[in-house]
Parts: sequence; C-alpha cells; structure tokens
Amino acid sequence: MQANEKVSILFNFSSSYVGGGFKRLKAYLNWYNENHLQYKSIFIINKRIAYLELQFPNVTIYTVNPSKFARFFCDDYYLNRILKNHNAIDVYFAYGFPVYRRLAKLNWFHLSNLLPLKTELTCKTSFERLKMKLLAHRIKRSLPKIDIFSAESPSSIKISIDSWADTTIPEKYCLENGIDEYLMESDTDPCLKAQYAISIGTKYYKRIDKVIEIFKVLNSSYSELEFKIIGPSLGQNKFNRYGLDIEFIDNLPQLAVYSILRQTKFFVSASSVENSPNSLLEAILLAEKCIISDIPAHRDLLKRLGVDKINKLKIGNEFFLEIQKVNVSLLKNSLSWDHIIKKKMNYISSILKTSSNHV
Repeated sequence: MQANEKVSILFNFSSSYVGGGFKRLKAYLNWYNENHLQYKSIFIINKRIAYLELQFPNVTIYTVNPSKFARFFCDDYYLNRILKNHNAIDVYFAYGFPVYRRLAKLNWFHLSNLLPLKTELTCKTSFERLKMKLLAHRIKRSLPKIDIFSAESPSSIKISIDSWADTTIPEKYCLENGIDEYLMESDTDPCLKAQYAISIGTKYYKRIDKVIEIFKVLNSSYSELEFKIIGPSLGQNKFNRYGLDIEFIDNLPQLAVYSILRQTKFFVSASSVENSPNSLLEAILLAEKCIISDIPAHRDLLKRLGVDKINKLKIGNEFFLEIQKVNVSLLKNSLSWDHIIKKKMNYISSILKTSSNHV
C-alpha cells in the first residue's frame, strides 16, 4: 500500500441489532465516522437499525434484510451486489459470519458468541442445537479462507482451538469489548440508594433458576432488596418464587440499564458459558457487588480488570465468585473503545505492510 492511501474496510454486522454486537457496531460506526480521513469504511447492517445511516454520514452504510432461510443457508448472498460498487478491499471483517471466499487482502472472522461450540450448555431444544452445530460446521469449513480469527476473551480462543483441533486456525487475536464514554465519565450518585438485586439476560445458558436461587439466599440477609431480571419475561412480567416477588423488565434502553445498575447492591450472573460478558463488565463498574459463576470468561474479565480480591461463596452445590465494585477511573484508557480500535488498526496495518496476499 502507498503511504498516503486509505485503508479500506468492509464490516459485516448484518445480524447485529441488539446486545453486545449492536454495542460494538455503534462504537465502530462512531470511531470510523470520526476518522474518515484516514480510513475508508463500509458497513453492512441490519434493516431493523437502518436509522443509523443518518447518524454517521462519513461512512458508507448498506442495509440488508436477510430472511432466516437465507441466513441459514446462504450467509453472504448480498456481498456481490455491494462489492460491485467498490474497488479492492483491504480488510473484510465478518462479525459471526463464515467467510467462504477471498474477499479482501485480509479476511477477518470474529466469533461473536460461543453458542455454536457449546450447544450442550447454550441450547435448550434439539432444533436449536442442530442450528448451532450446522453453523459451527460452516465456520470450520471457512477457516482456510480466513487470515485472522478473533474472539472476545482468551478462553473463547482456547475453546475454539480445542473444538477444531483437527483444523489449523489462522492468526489469532483477542478482540475485547470496550465501554462507552457515558459510562466512563459517570460514577455512582451518592444520593442513590442501592436497593436492587439484578440479573441481565434470560436465555437458556443464563440459568435463571440458579439466579433465583441466589436471590433467595440474598433475601435471607437483605430483606429490603427488590429483585429484577432484565430481559424477555417469557410470558409474564412478574412472578413469585420462594416467596420472592421478581420483576422482569424488557426492552430497556442502555442508559436506563446504567441507571438501574447504579442502584444495584448485588449484580448476579449464573451463566454456564460466555464469550465476553458485556453486562458483567458494566456491572463491575457500577454495582456495589457482583456474584458470578466461576467460568473461564468471567475469570478472564476479572484478570483484565486487575481484580484480585475474590470471595468464594457456596450456594447449593456450586461455588460462585463475589467481587466488589471496580474504580472505573483507573481503567479508562484500557477500556475505551478508542484504545481498543486503535490497537486493532495498528495490528491490521502491521499485517498489511508485510502481507503478500492479493485479492
């Protein structure tokens, strides 16, 4: 590449309109929009969030509306139409999508979650397990076409290596999550009373029954607590179990989640598996205490944040980790999206300079 030539990157986030993928997408859009003089960025996003086109005028955005059938059998059917509008692409970044062919000088696949590799822990029905196993098979088939493979924690990379032990995984990169500026610049309001016990997420691997069991233990010592679970209620907004009134809250804006976490005495996560626990990252910085399952991704995050004071609690027949709030001001630089994306771009630049790949 010429020294003054822009690096061109095509991002495929077409299935990310909620959760951690949506947070990463918005952070990327914001950063590349601000750095458009240095990078030519093209984003493929889901039609459900087409409103983002108006918010980021300095990047090129295509919206697609993949049906479940097309998503299942033909992940990249829309790419030819988009690529016709652009000359050679330097980097193709696929967020969770298998990469079947040479699309850029560097093909980058990012493992967006561990569901395909841990179906026994993440899928409730046989049909869900079948879908995830087929996706895992397609990802494995695409590995020879990938130059860079990333996941969001060291343990996720290790699980990938172990799962595909008979296949060579390309260059590996730990692409962690960041936190937004609002969270970094805001601290707990001393006037707010910590009154909640909170858990986030209701998918199968979140183990809601175990969360409620922990709520019961907390209630025996903190009778003033209000118990809330943020996520789809699966049929009811409130229910009573073990004598506890538990409220489900669905479709909550991100700033409202932060507000609740600032009033949280105990954040609870009983997940059986995680790629990168976004909600725990936010909770550690905002809630008074966190009680979390002892799984590799949680341990990775505690190490990243420099947490060394960990109390072990036995609840039922399982040990959980209890940790205190972490001071966000000490971690602003390393947790910012700006730091994480700059680090990624420096990595890409170093590879492009020495790469002999051609489209």
